[in-house]
Amino acid sequence: MAASSGGKIGLTRKPIKYRLPGDFDRLIRSLQTASWAGSTPAPLCGTQSVRAFLSYASEHRELAHRLALGLRNLGVETFLDRDTLPPGESFDDRIASAIGRSDVFIFLISPEAVARGAYTLTELGIAEKRWPHPSGSVLPVFIEPVAVEQLPPYLRAVTILDPSGEPVADTLHAVAELAERRRRRRRNRMLAGIAGTLLAIGAAWALYLNWPALLGNQARRALNPPVIENAQVAFDPSSGDTYPLRFDATLYNPSPDAITTVSVVPQSDDAQVTFGSTTEAFFALNHGERRPLTVQASLQNPADDADFRWRLCWSYVKTEDWYAEGMHEQSGGSLEFANFLDRHSTQVCDDWRPWPQGA
Repeated sequence: MAASSGGKIGLTRKPIKYRLPGDFDRLIRSLQTASWAGSTPAPLCGTQSVRAFLSYASEHRELAHRLALGLRNLGVETFLDRDTLPPGESFDDRIASAIGRSDVFIFLISPEAVARGAYTLTELGIAEKRWPHPSGSVLPVFIEPVAVEQLPPYLRAVTILDPSGEPVADTLHAVAELAERRRRRRRNRMLAGIAGTLLAIGAAWALYLNWPALLGNQARRALNPPVIENAQVAFDPSSGDTYPLRFDATLYNPSPDAITTVSVVPQSDDAQVTFGSTTEAFFALNHGERRPLTVQASLQNPADDADFRWRLCWSYVKTEDWYAEGMHEQSGGSLEFANFLDRHSTQVCDDWRPWPQGA
């Protein structure tokens, strides 16, 4: 995600491509080498298989089946909705249950998949409830050209895979990347457990020596997270047809840490009603500071009798992390920056509000 020369950041930018090294054969060899030895494909994460849910429009059933076969050959337990449903079981309940058990949600983007009324948008809404923060769990993949403005904000919140070669092979590469990150997290947790006793002794001693300052700082951080105040929306004809909606709010940082804003975006609780928006980003708020903010937006796919709720969501990182890693990784490439946001970003949202009639 990069800021323009005017200090604005637009969510209607060209999708970022994954740039994953190597070819498909090397992917297979690396996965087999990293897994337990055996004659059959091994799971991507040690002995625990990754579970994937594949969401696609029926017009692309053949490609989805090829992708599911490739994932299963690599040991990924893949739910391919229609061919996995046992007779007599509730369709919606089974879909919700399968997404709830999944580790990765793969959404194949096509005009049919994001069309109003498509069941894939219902599946995407279930995934948003499962993972409010989609990074590391949701993998959108372009299989046909679609304007970014037509995509739900939830998909635009993560890096979108735009295959440069064969879609199935490129998607398997991306799933392997996600799985490797899961494996590293498991390894780090194991190492943390081994060193836990020594760390606990050191932390207890530091707390004993410095408990007044530490307790006060931690309490302020826990009780005073950053908040969005006085959020409002109105129709703004002066903005033209591109972004005719104006969201106004005040960002307030009562926490003891200086923070840097990554994005502020409107969200809808209806997966079929989306926003395209642009707002200023990468500005800092010190402890106790307030800053008014305006988000210019457009409403996508609204029905005449649309009845939905909206809210603003604010993503930020600690300013010290931004200067230590974020600025460098932003210039280093889209995947590095996405990994930085996955590690360090936090999102807060204000309360849901009914969409005002006539806005």
